[in-house]
Order: sequence, then structure tokens, then C-alpha cells
Amino acid sequence: MKANKENKLKKSAVGLSFPIPHSPKDTQKTDHEQALFNIQCQTVLLLDCIKHNCHCENEEEIDLADKSGQVKNLSQNKRRYASEVLNEREELILISVSSESLSPAQVIPQ
Repeated sequence: MKANKENKLKKSAVGLSFPIPHSPKDTQKTDHEQALFNIQCQTVLLLDCIKHNCHCENEEEIDLADKSGQVKNLSQNKRRYASEVLNEREELILISVSSESLSPAQVIPQ
């Protein structure tokens, strides 16, 4: 029964890659971690969970991008279910979105 539940979660999850610095002083050296996140929830809840689990609570705004660089624009779909915006079993990359009032948004890989 447990294996069946785990298979169901993997089918409705996305894989996420994000860097982990070796130390706060040494941001040049990073290891990339991966994590699975359930997409059967509102996008705003998914983003909060990602911020907490990926240690980026201080980031103003985060988003996800696929391997080709296509940004998913989750902040524009916060009230929709993440499963409506993201594909199951998709591998994504965590990015930080920075925007200033007079310039276009900048996307920075995390």
C-alpha cells in the first residue's frame, strides 16, 4: 500500500534543482540539490513550500524554469492549481525574479 501511495505522489510531482552554497562566505562553490514537490495544490502554496524547503525565504519572488529556459510565470497564476500550470514529472530549475520599478524584470538562476 505504501509503494502505491509513493508512486501516485511521484506522478503528480515535479523535480526541482537548486544550488546549495558550501558556506555563506563562499557563494562561488555550489552543489545542486534536487527535491520533489507535489503540484496538487494552489500555486501560491507550492511557491511558499519551495521557498521554505530550498532555503530562499529571503527572496522577494521566485519562479521555475524548464531546462530550455522557459520561465513558468507562476506569480501570474497564484490562485490556480499548480497542476494546471506545470506538467507532471517535469524537471525544473529554481530561479529568483528581480524587478525594479524602472527596468524590466531580471531572471537569475538560483
